[in-house]
Amino acid sequence: MRAFVVTNGAENIDVLALFTSKEAAEEYRDDFARRRLQRTKATPRRETIGEVNERKRTEPKVIEVPLDQPFPELPGAWRVRIDSRSRTILSAKWEDKIKSSRKAKVDGKGKFSEAEGYGAKIGDAYYSARKAIEELIERQWLDSLERDQD
Repeated sequence: MRAFVVTNGAENIDVLALFTSKEAAEEYRDDFARRRLQRTKATPRRETIGEVNERKRTEPKVIEVPLDQPFPELPGAWRVRIDSRSRTILSAKWEDKIKSSRKAKVDGKGKFSEAEGYGAKIGDAYYSARKAIEELIERQWLDSLERDQD
């Protein structure tokens, strides 16, 4: 089942309304934009170029979304930092604004690096960070082999 969401058009999406038909969502979006335009015309001053661009960038939009999203696509995930040498958890924190499908990242070089992984469960986040470190170590090892052959 799908739903049609009218958003504010900004980067951080705010839902203005939710509809089951695309036509009703588009009608609401057009009415919302028309009321917003009337409100801006009621002000006697002229808009600056920056204000015009901001208004155009944040015009209401209609987007189609599945009602039953897969679990990794929902907001909220564990963020786990681990040490590259001992593979121990340095910190673990629940974040509301990130997705569990976010790619792990490694900070630092060599054996003094830390990795940050994300997952729906704390174990998934740990595994993601550990895998990122193992890939880094493997890349560094292959690079050293290539340098030795030269």
